[in-house]
Amino acid sequence: MCWNLEVSITFSIIELVAIVFLWYRNYSIRDRVYSFFFLLVFFIEFSEIFLWITIPESGEFEGKCPSANVFFTSVTYFVAWMQPLGINLYCLFTTTKKQDKSKFYLSVSLASFDYVMHVISYFVRWGEVGSQQNCSVTYGKNDNLTWKWQYIKAWYYPNTYNYFVLSVIPFLFYRPWRAMINFAFPYLTTLLVTYFVFDTTVFPSTWCWTALMILIFFVLDPWTVERDTFKSCFVKKDNKKQKAITESSFSEEDQINLSSSHQDDETDPRSSHSKEESD
Repeated sequence: MCWNLEVSITFSIIELVAIVFLWYRNYSIRDRVYSFFFLLVFFIEFSEIFLWITIPESGEFEGKCPSANVFFTSVTYFVAWMQPLGINLYCLFTTTKKQDKSKFYLSVSLASFDYVMHVISYFVRWGEVGSQQNCSVTYGKNDNLTWKWQYIKAWYYPNTYNYFVLSVIPFLFYRPWRAMINFAFPYLTTLLVTYFVFDTTVFPSTWCWTALMILIFFVLDPWTVERDTFKSCFVKKDNKKQKAITESSFSEEDQINLSSSHQDDETDPRSSHSKEESD
């Protein structure tokens, strides 16, 4: 989460610009897939703008919450729990082509099942706690936004550790290793820090900042991953280009050699003598 309204607006704009840039740059399929995945992060921070506007002041929450706040808190619920599935799909579509992608099918299936369980929990719990219990308030440990997601307590869903586990599994099979480390290390580090170092009920501002850093990293330094992960995508292009250059070079050399050979034949006395004898 971002730590105030102004930061939420600023980071949302920066992330949207970066996402659009990645989409239109389209350096490889990875740009498109990553921009799609990061929309799940952008929508969280964008929704927080409206949560900051409609949030009850600290100490004023008494079971009532503005309808707009309830709506955008629900949006963050659906989008946030979709992120493990987004990570699994990202790994499935961008891993090295030689990698056996069937290894990802189980984790994708588990992430899909996990998300369906969250959706079921949402609607089942709605009738039990009422919509007004689904609210974002500011009286967390660090005065950050606190999402009051009562629906995760439904019997259909065990606990929130699934988010972390399902986010880790696909990286165990992801290749190349450098690409896995570049993406997974800052992401998983953020999850660990926000969960074990800070209050578990308050996702502090470190997530907002780290999420932006991950996005900027891929915008500014794509070659740290691209040259290995998608090397096969460019080999054909490079070979065609090299072949064209080689053929062009050979063509020029052949012309020079032929021209030189023709001139040598004309100036060589032995060639002239042989020609006279033949006559």
